Amino acid sequence: GNGVVLVAYPDGIQEYDIKSGESTFWTEVNSLSDINITALFFDPLSDAFWVGYANGNIDKIKKNRVLNIPAIKIAQIPGDKKVNKFYQHSGFIYVSSGVGIVKINPVKNEVVESYYPTGSANPILEMVIFQDTMYALTANKLLKGSLQNPALADQSQWITDSRVDTPASTAKYQNIVLFKNSLYLSYLDNVYGKDSIFQLSNAGFQMVVGDVDMEITNLKVLNNKLHVIQYYGVLSYEEINLAPTILYEYAF
Repeated sequence: GNGVVLVAYPDGIQEYDIKSGESTFWTEVNSLSDINITALFFDPLSDAFWVGYANGNIDKIKKNRVLNIPAIKIAQIPGDKKVNKFYQHSGFIYVSSGVGIVKINPVKNEVVESYYPTGSANPILEMVIFQDTMYALTANKLLKGSLQNPALADQSQWITDSRVDTPASTAKYQNIVLFKNSLYLSYLDNVYGKDSIFQLSNAGFQMVVGDVDMEITNLKVLNNKLHVIQYYGVLSYEEINLAPTILYEYAF
């Protein structure tokens, strides 16, 4: 964002200025608030980078200034507080974490509301908002709640999406993204090369990418394309039913 690329390592960030070619390193020693980075996100609306840590801590980086937002870290909630993903919707930043979902006002830099789809029993790996529904993904199921429900912070107000199959004992779900009015979930199998992508739409739940040598690390929608990030390359889909463009492929 803003002409720079940020790369997160476990204990720091490298900033690369595209125009000048210069690199700067951000660490706990000179700028960051913590170590063990687990999430990195650029939000063009708030014009800021968001950094999440394994202990729930959050840094907001804007114009080379770091603002710490420790709400999850200091919350008196037991369990894993790891920040898994950031998501932006209608001007708010949503944080998927081990204890639930936190909604942040990026102008006031404060927590607006917290949601506990699993009662903090299972980590929320990623969430999306589609139409009037918030979807929260765990390793073995998808939960949903209505945005019109004023009591959505209550675990009892969330229901399991029955359309999504329970994964096999050797597999798990990892990512969920919204792409062209359908939800897509990455399905990670312990068997090497057997990862796949499922589409959730009005037509049901079906595998749309699979039976290929695929090891998925992330799904990301950019420039109206679905990008499937793997260990050895990136597949870019303009339409899920068309052959992808290989943006990069690592060859031994």
